[in-house]
Amino acid sequence: YEALDNPYNLDFLKNKFEDLNFLDNKKNILKILKNYKCIIHTYLGTTFLECLSANIPSVLLIDIDRSLFNSKTKKMLKKLENFKIIHKNSNQLIKFILNSKFNDNYWCNNKELQKNIKNFCKEFVNVPNSLSEEVVKKLI
Repeated sequence: YEALDNPYNLDFLKNKFEDLNFLDNKKNILKILKNYKCIIHTYLGTTFLECLSANIPSVLLIDIDRSLFNSKTKKMLKKLENFKIIHKNSNQLIKFILNSKFNDNYWCNNKELQKNIKNFCKEFVNVPNSLSEEVVKKLI
């Protein structure tokens, strides 16, 4: 049971922000996110990693230097930061969005960007070719 005045309750949020659209949690989120030009992530989590692996244009707001990631992770994140995928503060992110050349051409046709995304995903995203293959590997 969740109290209706709880700010983390979905119904509370829907009533408080009637002009916003909320995602239906029963739908595949990646199918929904593919309909947008760019997804803004506020933390390094599953959705950001899934978007990168599905090649959905995304940006991440995180200060790598202040994070607790190991040096290898920070190095790989810095590469994405060089391509303006990662921004260390909201002002930088807002400026990038407002003045952006960020579009499908930038994301999809920039071979160096795509190479860095693929390398990042190889290291941090496990996308099995086949679920049955993964299950067999675990059982053997």
